Amino acid sequence: MSKKQLQPNRRRFLKTALSATGAAVVAPTIIPSSALGLCGTVAPSDRIVIGGIGIGNRGTYDLGCFLEQPDVQFVAVCDVKETRRAAVKKIADTKYGTQDCATYRDFRELLDRDDIDAVLIATGPNWHATAAMTAAKAGKDMYCEKPVTKNIDQSLILAETMRRQGNIDAAYIAYPDGRFCFVARSDEAAIAKLPDNAVEVLDAATSVLEALEDFSAASQQGALTAVLVEQMGIKPRFAFGPLRVAVTGRLVSPPLFESMEILGQDHALARLRRLRAVITE
Repeated sequence: MSKKQLQPNRRRFLKTALSATGAAVVAPTIIPSSALGLCGTVAPSDRIVIGGIGIGNRGTYDLGCFLEQPDVQFVAVCDVKETRRAAVKKIADTKYGTQDCATYRDFRELLDRDDIDAVLIATGPNWHATAAMTAAKAGKDMYCEKPVTKNIDQSLILAETMRRQGNIDAAYIAYPDGRFCFVARSDEAAIAKLPDNAVEVLDAATSVLEALEDFSAASQQGALTAVLVEQMGIKPRFAFGPLRVAVTGRLVSPPLFESMEILGQDHALARLRRLRAVITE
């Protein structure tokens, strides 16, 4: 064969390539509406991906509440008992119509997954603190069944661990009626509904919260009400709406001041500044 025959011909190459891929070019690409966040679904990029650690009777109840949330995707379970792993996998796979729920016996393997945002911890009480601290160090948000710790020493260590981890900036709030809500990300629709004075409110609130030595929910509420409502004359709905969106991501949300207390002063303030940047960019 001659050297000339071995050299590719641009026109021949394009013709061959197009012939080979003709079906793919001509055939329409069908994208499920769920992948685009249509028909009442949440787009995959906006879902909170969670895994479960130690899912027995109570954990199964919690999981059922989680699975009702459209912005939650449950992808993995860890339990020392094979029967429990299989039972939870069946629940998740039935919910999503797949066989994708992964199972683990060592919760550290589940926490090693980069695609998991948060974990449900429902082990026996003696393992709550250990699982929670390990999850925090892995950069995961979490909902942990009570008691989260067994003594004051564990509580102090866990609190310090959470504060050190800059990526642990979310909490999970459980309502008395069984509803759950991540305190995680600002909803674009909620941001669009903010009043015109949102930046002014965020600036004033930031100054007030920075000065607080006691960051309890009661102290926050008293100080913010005194400045935003009484001094500035803003109606409570408009005074606290921007803060609610900044901290919890929603206008209708978990309790505002309790959520900020859970997050801690530094993370709560970081959320106010983050929303201000989004509004003014």
